[in-house]
Amino acid sequence: MMMRYGVARPDSPVECPSSVLWDGTQFENLSGFSTKGDLTNAFAMSCNTAFIKAITPLKDKGVHNTALGDTARKWFGIGELWSVGVQDRGTGPSPSPSGSETAASYIGQGRITMNALNMASVSATVKNGGFLQPYLVPRDLDGREFAKAERLPGEWPSGCRR
Repeated sequence: MMMRYGVARPDSPVECPSSVLWDGTQFENLSGFSTKGDLTNAFAMSCNTAFIKAITPLKDKGVHNTALGDTARKWFGIGELWSVGVQDRGTGPSPSPSGSETAASYIGQGRITMNALNMASVSATVKNGGFLQPYLVPRDLDGREFAKAERLPGEWPSGCRR
């Protein structure tokens, strides 16, 4: 999402303070750690505050409440109806948050729900370069339609390669 909207590249320097305030709610990193470095380091360290700080530039672009859900749906099929062959609890709906819930959603909290199949699919999409809807029962058993999403771009708008 940050690369899609040109907010950061993997090698972009980012701030990772121990805590950050967003819309009246204090968010912290685990054990209050802080670090310096680039987005790759922030991701590896699971720096909550670095990702919450991305809200401001996305807000300036007018997409801070929709960027996460739109990106998840467009390339990862998250939020689409998955027909896996058995009844499940959904595919990680990506609601349009507001207020402090926006910050919570940027770090995988708030109303975002994901299950093991969703997360396996995210990893597989990155590895494959495109979304293939996971399933538990073969499609040819009942002819159901699978969800679709666009292939990941070979190069993001900010110039970074997948």
